[in-house]
Amino acid sequence: MKHLFFVMLLSLSVVAQNYHIATLSEDWFKRPVEPSIAINPTNPDNIIGASIRYGDTDAGETRVVNMRYHSSDGGKTWKIITEMNPEQRVQGDDVMTFNADGIAYH
Repeated sequence: MKHLFFVMLLSLSVVAQNYHIATLSEDWFKRPVEPSIAINPTNPDNIIGASIRYGDTDAGETRVVNMRYHSSDGGKTWKIITEMNPEQRVQGDDVMTFNADGIAYH
């Protein structure tokens, strides 16, 4: 029984190694919250996301910064886009989705 458990555990670790975890770690990118992510049903390599980030007001940043993310290679690499928030509006619970035709909505 112990041998069977060990073999099952070993096979799970081999399967788990097929995943790549991308880390967004630029110095200016701190404290993202309330993320949403969507995968295009017509092109799974097209992934979009959104979140908000609390700005560093001591450094002159707005209180809340809106962030968008895009990957065209299935999540291996990401483009981060900072959205302007000149009126410093606070919203939350961003939702990203695609319709059946692959059109993105935010």
